[in-house]
Amino acid sequence: MAQAAPATSVLLALIKKDGVIEQSDILKLATEQGLQQADIAVGLQQLLREKQIIASKDKGKVHFYLNESNVVASGNRAQKEQAILLFMKEVGDKGATVRDIATRFSLKQTEATSLLNSMVDSGSLHKASDKRRTNLYMLPEFAKEEDIFHKGGKVDLEFISELTRIILRIIQQHGPRTVSELTTTLNATGAMRIPLTPDDTQRCLDKLILSRRLNYFRDKEGAYRYCLLSDLEETITSPYSSTLCMQCPVASECCIEESSDVCPQKCEYLTLWTQHAELEE
Repeated sequence: MAQAAPATSVLLALIKKDGVIEQSDILKLATEQGLQQADIAVGLQQLLREKQIIASKDKGKVHFYLNESNVVASGNRAQKEQAILLFMKEVGDKGATVRDIATRFSLKQTEATSLLNSMVDSGSLHKASDKRRTNLYMLPEFAKEEDIFHKGGKVDLEFISELTRIILRIIQQHGPRTVSELTTTLNATGAMRIPLTPDDTQRCLDKLILSRRLNYFRDKEGAYRYCLLSDLEETITSPYSSTLCMQCPVASECCIEESSDVCPQKCEYLTLWTQHAELEE
């Protein structure tokens, strides 16, 4: 075993160089560095037993590569990022969350977050823009346009306006609808770039409610149905009869600072409701 210690150091250095090495290549390179075949065999067995490396067989050839968990736990930042990139290639367009990375590589979530955000800043990873999956990371080549309301990185105002018109037309023609019913009908129109989710439909309905074009009620089964204001016997008579901000779909992002993208000073809904109240007075 005395000879195994230097052998493991040489072998580990060879594997670390590229992250993966084929069996015949490591035998050749290790022999060139003065190791005997018996020492190479013992060294590889020890590294496998200690789980510092992993062996896999592909098309009849054995490859040795670093155990990514150990690399991330004990390696430097560059090695950690390289291991994460290899893992991201495995998961593909499914992506991975901070928790996935922390669990996979036995990291604290704060360190995993720091690594992932650094990789996003450098352009080596993409962070999903969909607010329902804010912690989803993937390689840029796997990134998809996840939010139907954005196109080319910008809010697609034309599409949103068209979608709200379609929703109004459906309710006018078929009467009060649930979110699920509306989502199914909208997807059946064939006008969607990607399939709408119930959350997508809900965001449009919230916009229509805030602009006082729709209202909602609870049916006998307890489901919420959305209807035209005129379809309810009791309609909202004042913008202050329901708490405006409690209905707002982006209330959690609202900030009192005027420099913020979402703030009372720039809120089109608040402005509209205030104007309506002044007219009623």
